[in-house]
Amino acid sequence: MLTRYIARQLNCQVSRCLALGLGLVLSLMLAGQVAAADLMDNQDLAVAPELAELGNSATRAVIDQQGDEHQASISQSGEGLVGIIAQLGNGNEAFITQEGIEMIAYISQDGFSNLASITQHGAYNQASITQHGADNSARIEQSGEGLHGSITQHGSGQNIEVTQYQ
Repeated sequence: MLTRYIARQLNCQVSRCLALGLGLVLSLMLAGQVAAADLMDNQDLAVAPELAELGNSATRAVIDQQGDEHQASISQSGEGLVGIIAQLGNGNEAFITQEGIEMIAYISQDGFSNLASITQHGAYNQASITQHGADNSARIEQSGEGLHGSITQHGSGQNIEVTQYQ
């Protein structure tokens, strides 16, 4: 599972578990500050200046990619934010934007030419997208407090959007 792989790569200790949708369990809290060089283990990792600035606000951004021609970005403004992107295969695109406090966004893609985006505004929101296959598209947009959204897709050529407002 990609979340276990990321946890091993970052030498994480489990200090909180959050269940997101269809049984996806995301367990992550870094044991300490991690330098950007530790996170960038291949040449096609997206440029992410946020990775170099893991401050005291417990905000975390992690991008892990294996394969070719991936695109990924995480943009965060606030405190207590966690954004994780894990991509396997080729030509996948993933984007996370978070503005607020105490939110988690997780994107996992395994396959080819998949597109995923999560946009969160507010507080205490959780969102996850998991895609396996090719040419899939998924988007979650959340604005409010305490919202939970999850998308899981297997196969090819599927498209889904979830919009949550409060």
